[in-house]
Amino acid sequence: MRLFIAYKIHNKDAKDIYLNVMNCEAFKKHKIVDFKNYHITFKFLGETKLDVQIISEQLLDSLSNFKRFNFFFSNEIGYIPSRHNPKFAYLKIYERDNDFEKIFRNVDLAMSNLGFDMEKREFKPHLTLVRFRETLIGDDIFPVYFKGKKKIESIMDKVSLFQSILLPEGPVYKEVFSVRL
Repeated sequence: MRLFIAYKIHNKDAKDIYLNVMNCEAFKKHKIVDFKNYHITFKFLGETKLDVQIISEQLLDSLSNFKRFNFFFSNEIGYIPSRHNPKFAYLKIYERDNDFEKIFRNVDLAMSNLGFDMEKREFKPHLTLVRFRETLIGDDIFPVYFKGKKKIESIMDKVSLFQSILLPEGPVYKEVFSVRL
């Protein structure tokens, strides 16, 4: 089973953000992520034969001291690795107390106790908007901001274990277990 741990974006927020992406001409000829799949990943587990119940129990234990908190989706767009040679575009996220980072660390440590590798890269909470599959050639000018759009306040209230089912028409994410904060 292919698994990952993430926060699924609330439907209303996801639709608002998706409309901004769809109204951006520079993104229309690329692979725009479906708003139903919007999430913030804490840990990608990949293919595993480990029992989902064991992973779920470890996830629950790792999040027992966390409470829900507010955060903001900015109107600021980032690119990995760069704006001039992007692999994907993402929406930057802001919070007050680094709670996303704290959740990430707890989840990463808990999953390492089950044999999953610890993450080596720095954790930056973000929402992937667009994937660029081929090398870009030409004069595509990608935005740095959604013009005239304000920040969207949201609430982090649940962390879930998802199964990722890869289909020719795109991935389907099925929630397997969740922890309410």
